[in-house]
Amino acid sequence: MTFTLDRATQAQAQSLLKVSQALNKGLKAHNAGEMVEALNFYENVLELEPAHPDANHNVGVVLLDIGQGSEALSFFKNALEADPEIEQYWLSYIDALNKLGMVEDAEIVLNSAKRAGATSKHLDTLELSINATKKNIAAAQPTIGPETL
Repeated sequence: MTFTLDRATQAQAQSLLKVSQALNKGLKAHNAGEMVEALNFYENVLELEPAHPDANHNVGVVLLDIGQGSEALSFFKNALEADPEIEQYWLSYIDALNKLGMVEDAEIVLNSAKRAGATSKHLDTLELSINATKKNIAAAQPTIGPETL
């Protein structure tokens, strides 16, 4: 028994193969600490499949790692919107928001994660981290009292 694929199915299969290969090469480069190369591979995936959750997430991770956290946020959000069932996407997005001092947003996303069914101990750790960030921000705020007038 032989099967023949029509051109559309062949093109789709080739595209999936390219996505898979680029993602694997990106992961390999990322694990080797070759961030620019990893970004290039992940961006290749996103050119073929803009909503690819793993590629979006991994671009966010790399950008956060290289100090471009603000740019990372949209990629984390894209990954989460593409597949909200993956708890790591929630964790990465919340962590990035917290690291950027966006604690109110981090709390909102944390509560959304809980409502969506996320339950890992990592969420509890992030919640503690958010509370610590809030305390640090509050401690850094100048107080106005009689001694400062």
